[in-house]
Amino acid sequence: MILPKIFPVFALALVFHTASGQVCSGFHGSIYCKTPGEADYSLSGYSKSVLLDIKKAYQFSMTLAPGRDYLISVCCEPKFKPVKFRIIDIAKGTVIYDNREDNYMESIGFSVTQNPLNIIVEMTVMAKEVKQPKFDNETRSCAGLKVMYRIIGKQGLH
Repeated sequence: MILPKIFPVFALALVFHTASGQVCSGFHGSIYCKTPGEADYSLSGYSKSVLLDIKKAYQFSMTLAPGRDYLISVCCEPKFKPVKFRIIDIAKGTVIYDNREDNYMESIGFSVTQNPLNIIVEMTVMAKEVKQPKFDNETRSCAGLKVMYRIIGKQGLH
């Protein structure tokens, strides 16, 4: 009978397919993605964990609500550092932050006060220590994008 011989192969293939798709699940909450001061912020739904090809830029668009302080951070597996990231203002088409100018710092904080801000966060896992990758596990890295916020309180004495 063919079914008993095929079933174990099919089951094994299904397990590997499922595991490879979830290998980075929750990475943005791992020890590799801790950001100083993050305890004062709430995690946004824009936060995500992804498997990225090294040296390739990926873009994630989002709308940031006004009246909030934001903390955006990026991370990857240590052997693939640094992570280059830029924040682009969609309406103006301009780069409003590029971490290359800050020695690849992995987080930036800012406030959105008046109007919603439509941005693109562009991430590239640079993998400076990886010279000539030979295997798939050397060409991809788990990466995390954390978008955190807190409500801006009323300013001045009350």
